Amino acid sequence: MMDTRPTGTETASHALDAWRQAVDLGARGRYICAWRRLECIDERDAMASQAHSTWGSHYRQIGALDLARRHDERAVELAEDDLAAGDAWIGLAADAIAEGAAAHAAEHLCRVAEVLARLDDLGCVGDSGDSGDAGNAQTVDVDSNESWIDSVQRPWRIRVRAAWVTSELALLNDDANSAVDHARIAMELSATRSTRHRLKSEAVLAASLLASGRADEAARICDRLGLEVARLGWVSLIWPVALIAVAAGQAAPKLGVSTDLVRQGAWATRLIEAHLPSGRSGSHLGDLGRTTDLAAHWGERRDIAQLRALSGRSRQAPRRNPSANRCDAPTGALDG
Repeated sequence: MMDTRPTGTETASHALDAWRQAVDLGARGRYICAWRRLECIDERDAMASQAHSTWGSHYRQIGALDLARRHDERAVELAEDDLAAGDAWIGLAADAIAEGAAAHAAEHLCRVAEVLARLDDLGCVGDSGDSGDAGNAQTVDVDSNESWIDSVQRPWRIRVRAAWVTSELALLNDDANSAVDHARIAMELSATRSTRHRLKSEAVLAASLLASGRADEAARICDRLGLEVARLGWVSLIWPVALIAVAAGQAAPKLGVSTDLVRQGAWATRLIEAHLPSGRSGSHLGDLGRTTDLAAHWGERRDIAQLRALSGRSRQAPRRNPSANRCDAPTGALDG
């Protein structure tokens, strides 16, 4: 009788596919669907650590920091190699920054630095051989399906994400110039590898420039960035870019703020709310999200309320979509 059980290779392929779908869905603001994809990844799978890191990123994006930290800690426990461990420690550092704990964030980033040092010793410098020929002027975009395994298994992702978080830590420590420097490093590392990483790096740069007193530069980046992110449908980036643009406009009133960008940002927050668990639904098995109304908490956030108020109170929020239980497969793939 033929053995129809999946092989190790097939299991790994299924886990990778579930993870990349979850990342794409999260980037598009469809968090419930994303978490259902992540539930498909067994704790014993090599992708389990990355799955928990992705959960951590998603929860952090919506301000559920306790849940984010729980998943990032689990990601550290499950990490089977330096690449997974690096992602997990970056997540914990980002959690600490979100909570204002600069010292803890610095400690976690030291662990990331140790990981990167080991990768350097192995010859994984992150500039060549990571995603096609680095000497080629053309972008080798790992947002495409063909290069997805490289996206997960190569160290450039960790270096980019570490630069983002280091920039954010510098902002927390009131060192705006250092924040700008690290944001530019992230841009250089991602420029020929991933559209989404490049755009996220530009958003980090805009925030850093704003903190350094260069509101006009920040506003110009946001105006251009907002158009591209909206065109690509990356909801999780639209609303932060809109908030940075609003802050730049407040710092330099003569600049003005794009009404379209503010409206797009407010729309993004409403779409996200429609795809978050309410008190009657859950995120995934065992999570506090099962008894926590994440949708209500999201809508009550001060920054979200501010963005919606600026966009005009007459705009209706999307209805809560009962078909969020039916998660169609995403059309593309985005890295986290």
